[in-house]
Amino acid sequence: MKLPSAQTGKTATTSQTRSGYRAAPGSSAYYCSLFAAPEAAADIDLVFAFRQELQHILDSSSEPTVARLRLQWWKEALTRCSEGACEHPLTRALVDPIRRHPLPVGLFHAMSEAAEQVHG
Repeated sequence: MKLPSAQTGKTATTSQTRSGYRAAPGSSAYYCSLFAAPEAAADIDLVFAFRQELQHILDSSSEPTVARLRLQWWKEALTRCSEGACEHPLTRALVDPIRRHPLPVGLFHAMSEAAEQVHG
C-alpha cells in the first residue's frame, strides 16, 4: 500500500539528499528539495524522511495491528521529542526544523493517522 501521492521509484535509481533521505529522481520529494531555498532543503528532506518511515511501515507490515502499533510508536516518539526526550535519530534530526519553521507536531501526527487509514 502507498500513502497518497507516494513516489513508487525503485531505490536502486535514487539519489541521496543532504539529510540521508533518498528521493527518487522525478518524484515530488526530489523536486521539492532540488528547488527549495538552500537553507530549507535539508529540513524538507527530513520531513520526507519521516514520510518514508511511515511508508516503510505500510510496505513491511502485513498485519494491520502491527502497522497501527508501529505508527502509534512514531506519534508517541514525536510527542516525547517535543517534550525534550528525543530517542530516535530521525526525531532528534526533526527537532530543529520543527522549531525553525515552526511546524506543529500535530502535522506529523496527522501524517501517521493518514497512514493508519490507508493501511486499514
